[in-house]
Amino acid sequence: MSKGKQIKTEVTLEQLLAKNNVVHIKDFSEIEKLIDFHNLDKDKTPTIVTKRKTILIFDNSTFNETYLIDVFNEFMETQPPYITKEDVDIMYIDDLFLRMQIFVPSVTKDSFDFENSVVIKELEMSAVKPGFIIINPERNQITSFPEPDFISINIENMNKIMSWLK
Repeated sequence: MSKGKQIKTEVTLEQLLAKNNVVHIKDFSEIEKLIDFHNLDKDKTPTIVTKRKTILIFDNSTFNETYLIDVFNEFMETQPPYITKEDVDIMYIDDLFLRMQIFVPSVTKDSFDFENSVVIKELEMSAVKPGFIIINPERNQITSFPEPDFISINIENMNKIMSWLK
């Protein structure tokens, strides 16, 4: 019996997102349904608008440099009991300008050359690194977990990050 050739298939971002019903956010109005950036509390934290626990995944804008969706999907295979599709909204943001709007509200399309790959790479390595935001309205908490310098977020530290949903 001869072994056949293994065919390597390309996986699309849409397939990776569909694996755990992750919503691909492409417009700031979707973020405003979760967090009100105009109504800051006394320590300058945005107000939580959503009533549901939410995971925001911030990944690189270039698909061949994305990795957080892979780490997240691998983590979800462990079936953490405190993250169920019925109880937690999971959203993915890879658009650099949209990510900048969240972390630097004063940014405009004219602030940077968002079409320049060198500028994009520099911004993604400094101003808006990949990471997660956990919104837990039950605890009135918005917690950000940016990628630490020189260290990638991995499956080992995902339990700590996602524990903020408990």
